[in-house]
Amino acid sequence: MLRTTHLEPGAVMLAAFGGLAMKAIILLLALFTLGGAPGLHRMSLAVTMLVVFITTTAAEAWAGQKLQILIGADPGSTDA
Repeated sequence: MLRTTHLEPGAVMLAAFGGLAMKAIILLLALFTLGGAPGLHRMSLAVTMLVVFITTTAAEAWAGQKLQILIGADPGSTDA
């Protein structure tokens, strides 16, 4: 997140979407790789992966909000 603070809003949104898409791809690959393993219930694994996905996304959103507070207002804005 710190690396995108100086970028335009569109670039920040693209970086955030890229991170979300990459996380979804990694979790889907893990799901399909582990899905056929004996001893694992496929539906339980899918629900667990979904919970992990939602939890990490919420944690990233919370961290982004905290980071924005820690960075402070833009010095050139009228809110400063």
